[in-house]
Amino acid sequence: MEPVTPSNKGTPYSRGLDSMEACDAANAIHSTFPDLDEVPVRSLNHDWSHWVFAHGDRVFCFPRKAADSRVHEREVRLLPLLAPRLPAPVPFPRWIGKWDGLPFWGYSAIEGHSLREGTLFGPGGGGIARDIGRFLTVLHDFPVDEAARALDAPFLENLPNPGEWLEDIRMRVFPRLSATLRVAVDSGFTRYARDYRAPLPCLVHNDFRFDHMLERYGRLAGVISFGESALYDFASDFAGILADGGWHAVDDIARFYDRPIGEGFQERVEFHYWTAPLKEIVYGVDHGEERHVGLGRSELAQRMREVGILPS
Repeated sequence: MEPVTPSNKGTPYSRGLDSMEACDAANAIHSTFPDLDEVPVRSLNHDWSHWVFAHGDRVFCFPRKAADSRVHEREVRLLPLLAPRLPAPVPFPRWIGKWDGLPFWGYSAIEGHSLREGTLFGPGGGGIARDIGRFLTVLHDFPVDEAARALDAPFLENLPNPGEWLEDIRMRVFPRLSATLRVAVDSGFTRYARDYRAPLPCLVHNDFRFDHMLERYGRLAGVISFGESALYDFASDFAGILADGGWHAVDDIARFYDRPIGEGFQERVEFHYWTAPLKEIVYGVDHGEERHVGLGRSELAQRMREVGILPS
């Protein structure tokens, strides 16, 4: 595997505050890495914290704001540790530079396209289900102490009670929710915490959605977007699968998951599923992004109806 290429070359690129276009990314890439060939740059699917662009057969990720650079730094530390150990390719940071005082990085694109339900549920779907189950097994078995250092996170022997998270949600999110949603969220947390048995923390992807799993010829070709990785409950990765494929997908993949699932698995998956939109609301509140507050609020209500916490 080729080494990372750090660089501070080129003229600093000064971005616009709220947007980044392909031409801007091209300027940043070519001024920082003048030895790279000048090829067309096109926009890819951006996420909350990064703009993402294709530069020929490379992919470059740019933090939206200074606060988002922490996500970048965690990925750059973690991915080189994961790449040689996981059973499917993940991004490997090869080009690391700075633009407008913020870090950005690039990797050789992984060939494939986002996982489709038709592949998982169609003829031969057991092959990719097996690949995904194996991938999650190895990821979740990654040494916790090593992951903690890479993520710059405290080493936890046990995960905190969800009631502690609820206190933070009450303070930061409740002012942006209707009274009905506040009561429902409180009820959902209380019900879950009542029978809560803390699972052992492990390294999780924490945004394990179909658009982050790449397929090719009916098999798992790679996994991308590790910016939300954390030491957490492994059931949170199955919650991403639930969001895109339902319980059918969860069951198909869990058959090939070679770690103990333990008691309360379904309840934990559902909890992580319906609480995920709270994270988008928090992001919107913290960054002054009203769009994320609104989207998270709508998704929260929909998911709580699906799991029976909020009346239909």
